[in-house]
Amino acid sequence: MEETSLKNLIRHELRWARTLRRVEPIGYALTFLTDSLVLGISLGIILYVVKGSLLLLLIPAFLTLVLRIILHNSSNEITKSENLSEILLIPLRDILSFFIRLISYTGNSVEWRNNIFSVDHLGLMHEKQVINSQNISETEKASESLT
Repeated sequence: MEETSLKNLIRHELRWARTLRRVEPIGYALTFLTDSLVLGISLGIILYVVKGSLLLLLIPAFLTLVLRIILHNSSNEITKSENLSEILLIPLRDILSFFIRLISYTGNSVEWRNNIFSVDHLGLMHEKQVINSQNISETEKASESLT
C-alpha cells in the first residue's frame, strides 16, 4: 500500500527498520553498505579533508549518482517502465533510507494503527499505549479506513 503522507511513510519504514534491527542486529547493521550515495558523499568529504581538492569532494557522489541512474534505467528496461521522473527521487530515497536507519537505533517503540508498541529481541510487538483518537489527523483516519 502506498502511504498517504511523508509522516505515514516515515512511521511505516521506522516500524520495519526497528523490527528488523531487533530480529537480525548484525545483518541490519551491515545494511549501511547499501547507502551508496551517503557513502559516496562521506568518501568525498574525507578526500577533501585529506587532499584539499574540491574535485575529489564531488567525484564520489557524482559517480554514485551516475551508477544509480544506470541501474535504474536498466531495471526500467526489464520492467518496461518509462517513468524517467523517478530518477530525481534517487538522492531523496537514499538520504531518507539512511536517516531511517539512524533513527531506528534511537528506540524500540513503533506506532501502528493508533497504538504504540515496543519491539522485543524476537521482533514481536507488545502494546505500550493506545493513542487517543482525537489526536489523529484526518489524513491518518482516512488511511486507517483503507487498511
